[in-house]
Amino acid sequence: MVYLVQKGSRMSAMEQFDLQVREYKRGLVRGLLIQCTAEQQIFFDRMYKGIEHIKEEQMRNAYDQCSRTLAKNEKQGVMKSKV
Repeated sequence: MVYLVQKGSRMSAMEQFDLQVREYKRGLVRGLLIQCTAEQQIFFDRMYKGIEHIKEEQMRNAYDQCSRTLAKNEKQGVMKSKV
């Protein structure tokens, strides 16, 4: 995803950079979350109010939580349920 600052835009280069970093982090969490079961995704949505509304300071914890959940699923032989 590329954001370009248009002429007359009030978004500074640093704000643009921060936006891109947030969206990259969100994409990393989303990539793990889609590998979780439907029930685990629902639980995630209840905790974080959904992937689109997750606060930036919560993204590291969400990523870690999804990673640990997937490792646990693999160890227990849990397969992702089709939604």
